Amino acid sequence: SPSGIREPVHRATCKTIEPEEIWRVIGNYASAAARAKAGGLDGVELSAVHQHMIDQFWSPRVNKRTDEWGGSFENRMRFGLEVIKAVRKEVGPDFCVGLRICGDEFHPDGLSHEDMKQIAKYYDDTGLIDFLGVVGSG
Repeated sequence: SPSGIREPVHRATCKTIEPEEIWRVIGNYASAAARAKAGGLDGVELSAVHQHMIDQFWSPRVNKRTDEWGGSFENRMRFGLEVIKAVRKEVGPDFCVGLRICGDEFHPDGLSHEDMKQIAKYYDDTGLIDFLGVVGSG
Protein backbone atom coordinates (compact mmCIF):
# COMPACT_ATOMS: atom_id res chain seq x y z
CA SER A 1 0.00 0.00 0.00
CA PRO A 2 1.15 3.61 -0.30
CA SER A 3 1.59 4.04 3.45
CA GLY A 4 1.23 0.74 5.31
CA ILE A 5 -2.05 1.83 6.87
CA ARG A 6 -4.77 -0.68 7.75
CA GLU A 7 -7.30 -0.51 4.97
CA PRO A 8 -10.97 -0.90 5.88
CA VAL A 9 -12.21 -3.20 3.12
CA HIS A 10 -9.96 -6.21 3.68
CA ARG A 11 -8.90 -5.17 7.20
CA ALA A 12 -5.25 -5.90 6.54
CA THR A 13 -2.25 -3.76 7.39
CA CYS A 14 -0.09 -3.71 4.32
CA LYS A 15 3.61 -3.05 3.92
CA THR A 16 4.52 0.42 2.67
CA ILE A 17 5.61 0.07 -0.94
CA GLU A 18 9.11 1.33 -1.73
CA PRO A 19 9.77 3.54 -4.80
CA GLU A 20 11.59 0.79 -6.71
CA GLU A 21 8.68 -1.57 -6.01
CA ILE A 22 6.26 1.05 -7.35
CA TRP A 23 7.99 1.00 -10.73
CA ARG A 24 8.04 -2.82 -10.73
CA VAL A 25 4.29 -2.92 -10.07
CA ILE A 26 3.66 -0.37 -12.84
CA GLY A 27 5.61 -2.64 -15.19
CA ASN A 28 3.54 -5.61 -14.02
CA TYR A 29 0.33 -3.82 -15.02
CA ALA A 30 1.79 -3.16 -18.48
CA SER A 31 2.98 -6.73 -18.98
CA ALA A 32 -0.41 -8.08 -17.86
CA ALA A 33 -2.13 -5.88 -20.44
CA ALA A 34 0.31 -7.11 -23.10
CA ARG A 35 -0.58 -10.71 -22.22
CA ALA A 36 -4.28 -9.86 -22.52
CA LYS A 37 -3.68 -8.40 -25.97
CA ALA A 38 -1.52 -11.35 -27.04
CA GLY A 39 -4.31 -13.64 -25.83
CA GLY A 40 -6.73 -12.06 -28.28
CA LEU A 41 -8.71 -9.80 -25.96
CA ASP A 42 -9.99 -6.47 -27.24
CA GLY A 43 -9.10 -4.52 -24.11
CA VAL A 44 -8.56 -4.36 -20.37
CA GLU A 45 -10.22 -2.55 -17.49
CA LEU A 46 -7.85 -1.38 -14.75
CA SER A 47 -9.37 -1.77 -11.30
CA ALA A 48 -9.23 1.36 -9.15
CA VAL A 49 -12.01 0.39 -6.72
CA HIS A 50 -12.37 -1.46 -3.41
CA GLN A 51 -9.05 -0.16 -2.03
CA HIS A 52 -6.91 -1.84 -4.66
CA MET A 53 -3.50 -0.34 -5.38
CA ILE A 54 -4.46 2.48 -7.76
CA ASP A 55 -7.20 4.00 -5.62
CA GLN A 56 -5.15 3.57 -2.45
CA PHE A 57 -2.72 6.08 -3.92
CA TRP A 58 -5.59 8.51 -4.61
CA SER A 59 -6.88 8.63 -1.05
CA PRO A 60 -5.36 11.10 1.43
CA ARG A 61 -6.85 8.84 4.13
CA VAL A 62 -4.61 5.97 3.02
CA ASN A 63 -1.78 7.72 1.17
CA LYS A 64 0.37 9.54 3.73
CA ARG A 65 3.48 9.64 1.55
CA THR A 66 5.62 12.78 1.45
CA ASP A 67 7.46 11.94 -1.77
CA GLU A 68 6.38 12.35 -5.41
CA TRP A 69 3.69 9.67 -4.90
CA GLY A 70 1.72 11.48 -2.18
CA GLY A 71 0.57 14.81 -0.81
CA SER A 72 -0.84 16.99 -3.59
CA PHE A 73 -3.66 15.91 -5.89
CA GLU A 74 -1.26 15.55 -8.83
CA ASN A 75 1.16 13.43 -6.79
CA ARG A 76 -1.63 11.15 -5.56
CA MET A 77 -2.78 10.69 -9.17
CA ARG A 78 0.77 9.87 -10.36
CA PHE A 79 0.66 6.10 -9.72
CA GLY A 80 -2.55 5.65 -11.71
CA LEU A 81 -1.25 7.90 -14.48
CA GLU A 82 2.03 5.99 -14.74
CA VAL A 83 0.12 2.69 -14.83
CA ILE A 84 -2.12 3.96 -17.63
CA LYS A 85 0.83 5.40 -19.57
CA ALA A 86 2.78 2.14 -19.27
CA VAL A 87 -0.24 0.06 -20.29
CA ARG A 88 -1.02 2.29 -23.26
CA LYS A 89 2.63 2.22 -24.39
CA GLU A 90 2.61 -1.58 -24.22
CA VAL A 91 -0.70 -2.21 -26.02
CA GLY A 92 -0.85 0.72 -28.45
CA PRO A 93 -3.71 2.98 -29.49
CA ASP A 94 -5.96 0.31 -31.04
CA PHE A 95 -6.48 -1.66 -27.82
CA CYS A 96 -9.24 -0.61 -25.43
CA VAL A 97 -8.05 0.56 -22.00
CA GLY A 98 -10.61 1.42 -19.34
CA LEU A 99 -10.50 2.46 -15.71
CA ARG A 100 -13.03 1.20 -13.14
CA ILE A 101 -13.64 3.71 -10.35
CA CYS A 102 -16.20 4.19 -7.61
CA GLY A 103 -18.62 7.09 -7.63
CA ASP A 104 -18.15 7.69 -3.89
CA GLU A 105 -16.29 5.68 -1.26
CA PHE A 106 -19.12 6.17 1.26
CA HIS A 107 -16.56 6.37 4.06
CA PRO A 108 -16.43 9.36 6.45
CA ASP A 109 -12.80 10.06 5.57
CA GLY A 110 -12.97 8.62 2.05
CA LEU A 111 -13.13 10.12 -1.38
CA SER A 112 -16.46 11.86 -1.97
CA HIS A 113 -18.56 12.03 -5.11
CA GLU A 114 -17.00 15.43 -5.88
CA ASP A 115 -13.49 14.00 -5.38
CA MET A 116 -14.30 11.14 -7.74
CA LYS A 117 -15.64 13.51 -10.40
CA GLN A 118 -12.34 15.41 -10.23
CA ILE A 119 -10.35 12.16 -10.48
CA ALA A 120 -12.46 10.93 -13.42
CA LYS A 121 -11.93 14.21 -15.26
CA TYR A 122 -8.19 14.12 -14.57
CA TYR A 123 -7.75 10.72 -16.18
CA ASP A 124 -10.25 11.37 -18.98
CA ASP A 125 -8.38 14.54 -19.90
CA THR A 126 -5.18 12.54 -20.49
CA GLY A 127 -6.71 10.99 -23.61
CA LEU A 128 -5.09 7.69 -22.63
CA ILE A 129 -8.22 5.80 -21.55
CA ASP A 130 -11.16 4.77 -23.66
CA PHE A 131 -13.78 4.52 -20.93
CA LEU A 132 -14.50 4.90 -17.23
CA GLY A 133 -16.58 2.21 -15.53
CA VAL A 134 -18.21 3.72 -12.44
CA VAL A 135 -19.53 1.55 -9.61
CA GLY A 136 -21.58 2.70 -6.63
CA SER A 137 -19.09 2.45 -3.79
CA GLY A 138 -15.45 1.92 -3.02
